[in-house]
Amino acid sequence: MQTAASNLGLKFEIVKGSSRPDSWWEKTGHMILERSGMSKRELLLALVAEIRRLRNGRSYQ
Repeated sequence: MQTAASNLGLKFEIVKGSSRPDSWWEKTGHMILERSGMSKRELLLALVAEIRRLRNGRSYQ
């Protein structure tokens, strides 16, 4: 996600060690993204498209 957000030119902050309320024991962290004029839906769709593009560019063995 970090690479995808960076490729899209989005400003973001990574918060390490945070957890979700329903799984407080898993300290997975999260990412805060600045929308930069996009709706939440547009932002998510742009991230999904970029992640797919990045994954298709890699060769898995």
